[in-house]
Amino acid sequence: MRPSMHFLARHRFFSAAFIAGLALRVVTMLGFPPAIWYGGDSISYLSTALHLYPGTSRESGYGVMLYLLRPFHSFAVVTGVQHLMGLAIGVMIYALLRRYRLPGWGATLAALPVLLDVYQIQLEQEMLASVAFGFLVMAALTLILWWRDKPPVWASGAAAVLLGIGATMWPVGLPLLINPGLVEGLAVALDWPGTDGRLTPHEAVRAMQTLGLEPSLDEARLMLRIGLKYHPDARRLLKELRPEPSVDKSHERATAALENGARAKKNGGAR
Repeated sequence: MRPSMHFLARHRFFSAAFIAGLALRVVTMLGFPPAIWYGGDSISYLSTALHLYPGTSRESGYGVMLYLLRPFHSFAVVTGVQHLMGLAIGVMIYALLRRYRLPGWGATLAALPVLLDVYQIQLEQEMLASVAFGFLVMAALTLILWWRDKPPVWASGAAAVLLGIGATMWPVGLPLLINPGLVEGLAVALDWPGTDGRLTPHEAVRAMQTLGLEPSLDEARLMLRIGLKYHPDARRLLKELRPEPSVDKSHERATAALENGARAKKNGGAR
């Protein structure tokens, strides 16, 4: 059996979904040539591409991407690239989940909303920054999560660059980049060792998100402005969450501390 046929047989569920997604994108490009125009948004991005002048109402990263594709003099090339980005997002989702030993059918199921969703395909056909933003964020997440223990320095640096470029693409998506970074930074600030049964920074992040203790965007801005360690709420939270070396059951203690913090926050809001 040829290597390509062996690959398709091994990943038959995803291959079928990928081919179906590709066919839908070809039909979309043929049915709505060369692109779907979206009012003032598309005009703003195109203006940046033509004049290389920062936009006043939109982030300019997508305009720079259009400028890089300008030598082709074709909107169809732009939408074609965006359709390839959509397919690439599906591939990254599938590959990442398979690396974490999810079965083929389960990883394919997780990738279906990107491969086959009509709204996703419509966004790829429009002159908008949404798909490019999603592609950059997914690529960054893939780089960070590909290694289970600790990603190499180059992967973390590349992911940071991709997220930085993504921040210039789509202003609506900026909160998706800001809040997770602050939550991760708070967990690292705890200086929590990952040995002797204690929570690692990533486990602390998940616990905080589950119990609703991650900072809001307003709180995060204040923490950034005056410094995380000097913000009274952050200092109180750090004090509550930092485990004592003599305590063996750190997971139970950390969970109890988080629950107490959530209860205190709820009672304070009720007052």
